Parts: sequence; structure tokens; C-alpha cells
Amino acid sequence: MKIEIYADNLKPTDVKYNQLIYSLSLIIVKDNLVFILYRDTDMIYHFPKIGYSREFDQPLAIKSITDQYGFDETLLVKSVSIYEHFPKRTYVNHYFKFILANDASLSLNQEHEEKQLWLSCSDALMALEQYEGDDRYGAQKTEKEFIALFNSL
Repeated sequence: MKIEIYADNLKPTDVKYNQLIYSLSLIIVKDNLVFILYRDTDMIYHFPKIGYSREFDQPLAIKSITDQYGFDETLLVKSVSIYEHFPKRTYVNHYFKFILANDASLSLNQEHEEKQLWLSCSDALMALEQYEGDDRYGAQKTEKEFIALFNSL
């Protein structure tokens, strides 16, 4: 599924030559719980993510992030792609869903600066639905994650 969001009343013709910035995020589910990260510094909930520069680098990005969390990349299912169009840049965010077996665990980096949480789907949606921090782009960031999770369930 592809979802396009246009800022400032832009039209497709306005963003035709935009610079493209790519990222890949994982929506990890286990026992009806969703794995989500929380950053205290800007009060943002988000999914594990990796950025990359060109679309054909996506397989390398997938390999890198699945190695980081310790699971087989062939088990990922493409869920949704969100294109956020702004006057000069378009952010292309590909979301992949991974269902972790009940007896399996993630290989978590304990030195992560973010809190690593397992939330019920409804609690994760509620956390992403409202942003109360002071990052000027915080609401936009969490709204994108909300849209991705809602369309991945």
C-alpha cells in the first residue's frame, strides 16, 4: 500500500523533481504486542528505523536492520510506504512487518539511548496518536508512525 501526504497544498506536479530521502522501519509484533522505541529527549515514540540514500540500497538496509535485531530478513512482509511531500524534499518511508514467534526474542542493544517497549496494539496507537513534546516536527513524526501501524494491523 502506498500513502502520499502533501504539505502546504502541494500537487503531484509540484514535487516531481524533489530530492528523495529514504528510510525503512520495522513494525515488530509478538503475542499481540508491538515493539516500539521511546526517546526521552524529545518525547517521541517510533519504530526501529534505518535511512539509506538510493532506492536500490533497500536490500542492504533490510539486511543491516534485521542483523541489528537478530532475525531472518526473508520473514519480513512489506506493509506500507508513506511518501511525505514537502516543497523541496520527499521522504519515502517503507514499513515492513515482522511477526516474532512466541518463543523467540529480539537481540536488543542494551546501550540504546531509547527505551525499548512492548505495547498492546491499542496502547501503541494511543501513544502515537498524540504528541506532547516540544520538537517542532514531533507531531508529524508520530502521526506518520500512527498511520503506518494503523495500516499494518
